[in-house]
Amino acid sequence: MALSVEPQNRSGRFTQNLLELKAINKNYGPVQALKNVDLVVRKGDVLAICGDNGAGKSTLIKIISGAESATSGQVFLRGEEVHFSSPAEALA
Repeated sequence: MALSVEPQNRSGRFTQNLLELKAINKNYGPVQALKNVDLVVRKGDVLAICGDNGAGKSTLIKIISGAESATSGQVFLRGEEVHFSSPAEALA
């Protein structure tokens, strides 16, 4: 059975997502490195990305950091959709 808990801030309102990935896919030619990845990071979250070699951990971080672009999917930063073309742009 799955349990879903929404974090709340001190005022009792739900916190806004800092980073959200929706249906992220990344292909390198015929090789699918990421398939339909969803991720939500909220203020105060501590997150570890774990997996076997070749699972796509580095590819996911590269997409978040702007070093690579997703083949498809959406990236939201503080609720706004973003399209990073470089790591410098992701830092701005």
